[in-house]
Amino acid sequence: TTFDERKKRLFLRRMDLDLAEAKALLESATRPAVQALLRQFIATNTEKELDVVEPMEEEAAAEVTTTAPPPLKASVTAPPPVKLKDGGPTTAQAGMNWVVPTYGWEQGEYNTPWVNVFVSIDDVGAAKNRVTCDFEADSFDLKALDVDGKNFRLKVDALDKDIVPDESKVVVKKDRVTVKLKKTKGEYSYDHWTDLKKKGGKAAKDKEKQRKDDPTAGIMDMMKDLYDTGDDNMRKIIGESMMKSRRGEKMDNPNQLDDPDPPTDWMDSSKMPPFPDV
Repeated sequence: TTFDERKKRLFLRRMDLDLAEAKALLESATRPAVQALLRQFIATNTEKELDVVEPMEEEAAAEVTTTAPPPLKASVTAPPPVKLKDGGPTTAQAGMNWVVPTYGWEQGEYNTPWVNVFVSIDDVGAAKNRVTCDFEADSFDLKALDVDGKNFRLKVDALDKDIVPDESKVVVKKDRVTVKLKKTKGEYSYDHWTDLKKKGGKAAKDKEKQRKDDPTAGIMDMMKDLYDTGDDNMRKIIGESMMKSRRGEKMDNPNQLDDPDPPTDWMDSSKMPPFPDV
């Protein structure tokens, strides 16, 4: 091991610690400005880490010896081998014991088109022709068969955002498979992901799509959240506002409450009147 290699590995260990702490802080941060700074820090330093890791892997793959740099530190700990009971494997694969590999992910800087999932599997490069991946709009199913006698599978459903299946792909190297998920592009830029999997799963994704299809539903959810989490004064303001909208009136001053006990049955969506035009 040369001096430069030792420096690179020390840099990677420190970078892993910095990124892990930044991600932990991001999960607890509540201020949008702080969240934006942390996301930018994570994206920038992940890119720096990749700039060091990728050349090291390429050099190792070109060497005749079997010595290779350690794989990128995974963000998920691999569980023991499991038998899958769903309908995923083909008939020929139905009785296999699958090993779920460790993996990490990143999406680069703002408006980049790819989400990269780094899957660590020792010696997978020798089984390149037995690596497959099935892509759907919001999922992928990676399989690597007979790698040193083991069968690996990573199946992720309910991705944080939808992808373009036909443009997604896998890149196989000596000890790693990179699953490249092509982001969908919105009106102005590519979607920004907050996690690899959608928090709340498919149900949360379906609810989010319903909000996009029906903007009024999103407003009503926001009003309900304000009502549930607000103090007594906030509840009275919301209740009176809805009562006046039901009567077709406009609320001149939300601090002037005519009714000390406004109705709360507006929380029933079947009784919800439309918002008045302003």
